[in-house]
Amino acid sequence: LALSATVGNAREMADWLGAGLVLSQWRPTDLHEGVFFGEAINFPGSQKKIDRLDKDDAVNLVLDTIRAEGQCLVFESSRRNCAGFAKTASSKVAKILDNDAKIKLAGIAEEVESTGETDTAIVLANCIRKGVAFHHAGLNSSHRKLVENGFRQNLIKLISSTPTLAAGLNLPARRVIIRSYRRFDSNFGMQPIPVLEYKQMAGRAGRPHLDPYGESVLIAKTYDEFAQLMENYVEADAEDIWSKLGTENALRTHVLSTIVNGFASTRQELFDFFGATFFAYQQDAWMLEEVINDCLEFLIDNGMVSETEDIEDASKLILRGTRLGGLISMLYIDPLSGSKIGDGFRDAGKDAVKVTDMTLLHLVCSTPDMRQLYLRNADYTIVNEYIVSHIDEFHEIPSIFHKLADAFHKVSDSLPTIHDEFHNLLDELDNADYEWLLAEVKAKHEWFMSEVKTAMLLEEWVTEVSAEDITRHFNVGEGDIHALADTSEWLMHAAAKLADLMGVEHSSHAYSLEKRIRYGSGLDLMELVGIKGVGRVRARKLYNAGFVSVAKLKEGDMSILSKLVGPKVAYNILSGIGVRVKDKHFESIPISSNTLDTILDKNQKTFNDFQ
Repeated sequence: LALSATVGNAREMADWLGAGLVLSQWRPTDLHEGVFFGEAINFPGSQKKIDRLDKDDAVNLVLDTIRAEGQCLVFESSRRNCAGFAKTASSKVAKILDNDAKIKLAGIAEEVESTGETDTAIVLANCIRKGVAFHHAGLNSSHRKLVENGFRQNLIKLISSTPTLAAGLNLPARRVIIRSYRRFDSNFGMQPIPVLEYKQMAGRAGRPHLDPYGESVLIAKTYDEFAQLMENYVEADAEDIWSKLGTENALRTHVLSTIVNGFASTRQELFDFFGATFFAYQQDAWMLEEVINDCLEFLIDNGMVSETEDIEDASKLILRGTRLGGLISMLYIDPLSGSKIGDGFRDAGKDAVKVTDMTLLHLVCSTPDMRQLYLRNADYTIVNEYIVSHIDEFHEIPSIFHKLADAFHKVSDSLPTIHDEFHNLLDELDNADYEWLLAEVKAKHEWFMSEVKTAMLLEEWVTEVSAEDITRHFNVGEGDIHALADTSEWLMHAAAKLADLMGVEHSSHAYSLEKRIRYGSGLDLMELVGIKGVGRVRARKLYNAGFVSVAKLKEGDMSILSKLVGPKVAYNILSGIGVRVKDKHFESIPISSNTLDTILDKNQKTFNDFQ
């Protein structure tokens, strides 16, 4: 059974699957799609006038919805715009909330403030108190859940969101407002979104069993734009789906998995297996065979797959997964990531490389499975300087940095000149008319710097730099930090397993870094951060106060704990490690065989009764 709400070429997909096609226009609530222009929402065949209470059209649409006892989702093009609109609308929305709602919203806001480490949490909490929130991947997961639950409870009336909310999250609203239908493209600037993305956002309009209908509204500033939006989005069908399988990047993992798991043992069997895919159905089969052969050559050259003569038929070549290939497939990392990590460990064994946390962090950040951070203009000098001053800690480095390092050592006050020196070297290449080499050097240089910037963020994370400082240093959200930490923890685990298989000496270092990435702390806090409700910040407070282990916490004074983390958190921590709190005044009694009789009801049996 294949299901989709927005696929444009459903007939083609059904034919590929050999399935019957069922098309339905049914929705739990009717969907009205339109464009706001002038003073009204213009639907095909009808209009709805909107009172102009504010200079911002989107704010007027929001207020109109809330007055009609509905809720709004507003989609913005960026996180900054998303938070900005929430702040703009909040003062207007707050005026039409009742006191009971404000009291409940204040409770949600307090939870947000208590679970955040950054200024963003304060901004979000202030918006929530006024019945408004913003939602994007830069928020931490607990804040996103609080926003979502507040919206489902009909307390939060408006969520301003990036388009990520439209994909996969079931959070419908009476009215969906697409405030910007353009997205930034690094190659072409601001570009109109695909119809498919618009339909995903529009599909969030209408709460089943709560709304009589749902409305999706685009906003136009001129008549020409209004006509264009009606034709290109409201009255348009979603684009066809095209398979993206036909590249080496997409196929490597699948080719290895197919061989390792025994679905194909010859090249022809591989061709037949992938010949049944949607890509092969849409494209010429020879295109796929060429890419498969390229993938096989890579896997064989890197020791992940072997191709040997069949014992029974010498003319037949058999494909088999090696131990390395089997491990990489089991870890579910890109084979190219496995190859890079393996090469990195081999290079790290050389005398020229000083293996540090940065060495291993950069190693996992250099893999295609890791999302690298973008470089801002201000990053070039900072990251260049970091690389040059830590040049012996990287397993592989573009040659231009060695020249920069030479300049660094020649000039005593060279750090401020690193950026200038780099551009001098580029000018030399440019003047020598080596355009192709200049482009290659620039590309390698920038890609390497993105890898290092990402590793620098993780280095700050594992050395307990505050989340607020990290977000400021790297221009990311708290949610981005956790997302990068999650991915790097997975990759560091894979690196540790590969190091074990290779028999290199750095596996224990990788395993310890895996734990530190998970919790964002030093190894000395591992016992404390394993306690429910104790994160990196609270763990360091407890450790510095002398509570260095679970045993020390059990022996601790409740009044001191309460001063450190608050009475409620202290109560939860003690409960989580097996300390019973006798009454509401948080008198703590450690659980032991000597104290059970004083805690339990006299008629309650204990294990001692059965010995």
